[in-house]
Amino acid sequence: MKTVSRYTRTLLLGIVALIAVSCGSQPSVPEIPGMKGPFFNVMDGKVLISMTFDNLEIIGGGRFPLSKMPNSFIELSPGQTGGTFLQVSLDIADIDNNDWGLVDPTALPGGRPLPGVVGGRLPAIAVNVPSLKDTTFYVSKQIFGFFIPFKIGSPGAVLTFRIFMEDKHIGNVSLVGEDQRGENSGMLMLMNLDRNSKARLQKLIDFSKQSKNRGKLF
Repeated sequence: MKTVSRYTRTLLLGIVALIAVSCGSQPSVPEIPGMKGPFFNVMDGKVLISMTFDNLEIIGGGRFPLSKMPNSFIELSPGQTGGTFLQVSLDIADIDNNDWGLVDPTALPGGRPLPGVVGGRLPAIAVNVPSLKDTTFYVSKQIFGFFIPFKIGSPGAVLTFRIFMEDKHIGNVSLVGEDQRGENSGMLMLMNLDRNSKARLQKLIDFSKQSKNRGKLF
């Protein structure tokens, strides 16, 4: 019952977020038990996606580069107020400068199709992050995202919600329950990188690069 009630609460939050959009307000990402975030910011020309795992404690962390993306990385460290802090730093140029059609397409860990994606597969790269097992990044010219292993509960369920920045739909976040083997649960986040989304994002990126805005979080 506890797991069901958590997901009911998450579903209600998602409905409230959609209502908020229709009223012109800025919705928030649905609450994920045991996690704060993900949060989205831009600083010094980089897109930052950050979150804190409340129930995961580590002594030390590190920064891990992303294959084929020399200016982007994932960073794991002890949280300032407890838990574990994770941040992805994304340079949009890394996506534009690669032919992702040459990278093998992959579904969710364990083989289930990616929600909201035609064919359920995208080009993917894996990064081994200590304490979080293998984190999978999905990259194409129009989508960037990642799957982080994380105990969710509710076997077989996949709940997907829209996420917004400045009242614009920028992607989806999905809570993925365990598969038939009781494995491969976690959070999936996919960002839209189509022409319109990139144009909006690029304006904010360019603004953050101005000398007067260096070091500021937007």
